[in-house]
Amino acid sequence: MTSDDATKAESRQIIEDLERKLAESVTQQAATSDILRVISQSPTDVRPVFDAIVLNAVRLFRCDLAFFLRRHGNTFSQAALVGSDGSHIPLDPAALPIDPEINFPSRTIVSRKNLHLPDWSAIDLPEHERRIHETYGINSSLFLPLLLRGGECFGLLALASKRPRIFGKSEISLAESFRDQAVIAIENVRLFNEVQAKTRELEESLQQQTATADVLKVISRSASDLNSVMNTLTRSAAELCKAELSALYLRDGDLMIARGMAGVDGTRMDFLRDTPLRIDNSGAGRALQTGSILNMADVERDGTETTKKFGEALGFNSILFVPLMRERSRHRSVRTRAQAHGRIFTTRGRAAADFCRPGRDRHREFASVRGGAGPHPRTLEIARRLARRARALGADRETRFARAAHSRYRP
Repeated sequence: MTSDDATKAESRQIIEDLERKLAESVTQQAATSDILRVISQSPTDVRPVFDAIVLNAVRLFRCDLAFFLRRHGNTFSQAALVGSDGSHIPLDPAALPIDPEINFPSRTIVSRKNLHLPDWSAIDLPEHERRIHETYGINSSLFLPLLLRGGECFGLLALASKRPRIFGKSEISLAESFRDQAVIAIENVRLFNEVQAKTRELEESLQQQTATADVLKVISRSASDLNSVMNTLTRSAAELCKAELSALYLRDGDLMIARGMAGVDGTRMDFLRDTPLRIDNSGAGRALQTGSILNMADVERDGTETTKKFGEALGFNSILFVPLMRERSRHRSVRTRAQAHGRIFTTRGRAAADFCRPGRDRHREFASVRGGAGPHPRTLEIARRLARRARALGADRETRFARAAHSRYRP
C-alpha cells in the first residue's frame, strides 16, 4: 500500500468516525428533546417521564434492562421497567428492604453515589442479583441515585446488560444527564403539588373569612331575628364543607329543635321542623353529651336508629355532628352536615364549621346588650375589617404563589 493509499484510508476512517459521532450526537439530542417534551407535558406525574427515559436508554445504550426504583422509607420498589426491545415489563409490586448487604440498589441509595459494576462474573453477587442474573442473564450494571434538594435520595435509575463492560465514560455521562432530567421532573411535580396545596389553603381561608364577614353582617342587621342568623350560619357552613344539606339544632330541655337549615326543600324542611331530636337516642345528642365531634362515614353501619331514620327521610349516607359550646357553660346546640353519598368529612371540613360558634355567641351578646335597637358599632367594625381582609387575601394570592415558588428554588 502506497503512502497515498494509507492517507486516503486514514481520511476515510476519520470521516466515518466523525459521521458516527455526529449521528450519535443527533440521536442523543433527539432523546433529550423527547424527554424534556414529556417533562413539560407532565407537571403532575413523574411516571410518563420515567417511561420516556427508560425507553430512550435501552435504545441509546443497547442494554437489556432499564428501570427506575423508587424509595419508600426503608424499602424500595420498581417504578418503571423496559426490556431490550422497548417493551414494558410488568412491575413487581413487592417492596425490597434497603440493606447494602443483600442487594446492589441499596448500596447506591445508602452511599448516594453512582455504582458501576462492569463485570458481574468477577464479583460475588448477593442473592437478589443472583436471581436477576439467572432470570435475565445480566452481567453488567450501572446504578445512579436520584438526589433531590438537601441530599434526599428519591430512588435510582438503573441500566443492565448481558454483555460485560458496555458502559464507558461517555455512556455514564449520558446516563447521568438522563438521571438529572428525572430529578427535574420529580422536583417539578413536588413544586406543582406544593403550589396547588397553597392555592387550596388560600382559597379556603378566603372562603372562611368571607363567610365570617357575611355572618357578622347578618348579625348586625338582624339583632332580634335569631332565625336569620341561624340560617345564614347553616348555609355558610354547608358551602364551606361542601355538604349537600345542613341543619343547626338548639337544645330545649331533653329535645333538640332545628333552627337553621340549608340544602333542603319544603318537604324535608317540614320534616326537620316537625321532628325534634331526643338527646338520649340520637347522634346529635351523643355529640352534645360528650362535647366531641362525631363523624359517621356510613350511617347505615354506624348510625343510631334515629340517625338512620333521618338518613332515609332526607337521603344522606354520611353525617358530621359538631357540638357548639360556650365557655363556662354546658353544650347547648349541635351543628350537623350530611352527604347523600358516603364520605368522611375532612379535618378542614370540620374546622370550617367551627366559625358558626362565635357567630352564634356574638348574636346572643349583641341581642342582650342592644335589645334589638340597631347595629352595634363594634360588630359593624369587625364585619368591615373581615371583609377588607378577605378582599386583600384574594388580591394578594398570585403574589403569595410567586413567593412560594421562589422560596422553593432560590439558591
